[in-house]
Amino acid sequence: MTAGDPVWVVYRDGAVWLVKIDGIKGAYEMQVKIGDAVYNSEEQPIMVVLSDEEKELIANMSGENHRFCSYPEKYSPEEIRLFMRL
Repeated sequence: MTAGDPVWVVYRDGAVWLVKIDGIKGAYEMQVKIGDAVYNSEEQPIMVVLSDEEKELIANMSGENHRFCSYPEKYSPEEIRLFMRL
């Protein structure tokens, strides 16, 4: 996908649906890591359910940040830094 390519966004039932455009392979590829497993939207559908607070945090992320993690308090910052490596 390159700048200027059309993007189809469908709003339905309070959700945003990104519709892939024929001929643009991987246009909206998403990866999600849960535990030790990494899932890819090229292989199966992926949905992330976000709270209003999470949406605000993601909206305010700087451009060089590409990962967002939620975790139980029992994990140390170092453990989370290691977990967030792909």
